[in-house]
Amino acid sequence: MSQNFSKQRKVGTLLSYALLLGNTIVNLAYVPILLSFIGVAEFGLYRLLGSIIAYFNVLDFGLSATITRFLVKYKTLQDQEKIDKLLTMSLILYVGIGILLSLVGLIFYFCIPYIFGATLDPSMIGSAQNIFLLLLLNLLVLFASKVFDAVIISEERFIFHRSVSLLQILLQPFAIIGMIIIYPSALSVVLVQTIFNVVLVIVKVLYCHNKLGTRLVYRGWDNEIILAMRNLSLSMFVVAIVDQVFWQSNQLLLGMKMGAESVAIYAIASQIYINYMNIALAVSGTLLPKITAMVTNRCSDEEFQSLFLKIGRLQFYLLSLILSGFIVFGHSFLHYWVGDGFDLVYIITLLIIGPFTIDLIQNVGLAVMQARNVYHVRAVVYVLVGTLNVVLAYFWIDAYGIIGGAAATGLSMVLGNGLIMNVYYQRTMKLNIIHFWKEIFRLSLVTIAVTVAGIYIIPYIDLNKSIYILIISMLVYAFIYFGLQRVINFNTYERQLSDSVLVKLRLKKR
Repeated sequence: MSQNFSKQRKVGTLLSYALLLGNTIVNLAYVPILLSFIGVAEFGLYRLLGSIIAYFNVLDFGLSATITRFLVKYKTLQDQEKIDKLLTMSLILYVGIGILLSLVGLIFYFCIPYIFGATLDPSMIGSAQNIFLLLLLNLLVLFASKVFDAVIISEERFIFHRSVSLLQILLQPFAIIGMIIIYPSALSVVLVQTIFNVVLVIVKVLYCHNKLGTRLVYRGWDNEIILAMRNLSLSMFVVAIVDQVFWQSNQLLLGMKMGAESVAIYAIASQIYINYMNIALAVSGTLLPKITAMVTNRCSDEEFQSLFLKIGRLQFYLLSLILSGFIVFGHSFLHYWVGDGFDLVYIITLLIIGPFTIDLIQNVGLAVMQARNVYHVRAVVYVLVGTLNVVLAYFWIDAYGIIGGAAATGLSMVLGNGLIMNVYYQRTMKLNIIHFWKEIFRLSLVTIAVTVAGIYIIPYIDLNKSIYILIISMLVYAFIYFGLQRVINFNTYERQLSDSVLVKLRLKKR
């Protein structure tokens, strides 16, 4: 059984990267296609309303991750009665959340003309309301699947979970392109997304019922379970709110202060840093069930430290390559992706992904906090830092425009994720952060050297002459980067891992 779970985690991680690759390609392709078919203003409207609906997503109240954590705990303890109670109570809670979400959404629907009437063209107000209603329906559909998502993840069925998502990612773009060719509007995009999400929910429900044998048996209401879930759920809820502050408030403030086109520029940068985040989550996202079991089985601090460093090093290799590569090739990449005239996107992206790297290479620590049920500390820190982000962005957007909003978010992440959380990891969670950062600093020397060399050499290559020159240059750059890291920094596990990848790619014999 443990070997099967190990296979699920390994294949699930590979599928996560396949999903990430597909998602990245689709997202990168979406931007120029949507800009071409529906225009900058309509694209900005779509992203503006998307950033608003993202705030409604926090009404999940952190239940999704909480259900997964407690399902794993009760399965480890082999307590079927509590599993049944947890599932049925969670479903009841989600029905209640859906009703609340609908009421709040309808109120906001009627407020749209008053909130954005000064910055949006009058002809776009009606379109904005229709798009908002469809996005709200999208969210309700996704909420309906969260309990079943938790069941699938707690059973560590990552292969199925990632595969169906990958299938959606690959098929949905063709349907959207076909729709916007006939009806070129943001409303068409959201309509197709809604249809695909409904189908995905049905598939997950059928899988849980037929394959996993999930049965919803009501065994009464158990306040003990609710109280046990409360701290983690509320903490997740608060963190989710602040996450939206980080990733959506700038677009909302820009929409109110500068209009839809400025939102479009910021949204282009957001496509890059969201994919950057997903790369890190592809590994750590499969580890929560394992870490929860480790906590339940009272594993030692040394075991958590080993996992923290092991995953952190792997994430750093990949993320630092992307960050370094964007510094070197970013302008040429944007030239081919969205065309000229988007130089601000380069600056915005670096202001965010640089500080964000600190958090992403340590996100195993967040999974440990969830498993230990101390996530409320993260919530308190994020409330303080998120408030700072909004205040700074509000004033800095007036003073410095779009760059001001990105700078506010970057500085807030340095203080929250880089300083406060690291102190907590070191002092309270007994993770040896000083040793961790010594290791990362040693690895970063290669990154810095390759970046500096790239900045010096690239001006002698005309990357804008052909996209093939850019692609070849990026591949050579990645080869040199990983080659140097392998020779200088890879440990035994990392060498074995890289060898297995090379063998599978048929670049090395067994």
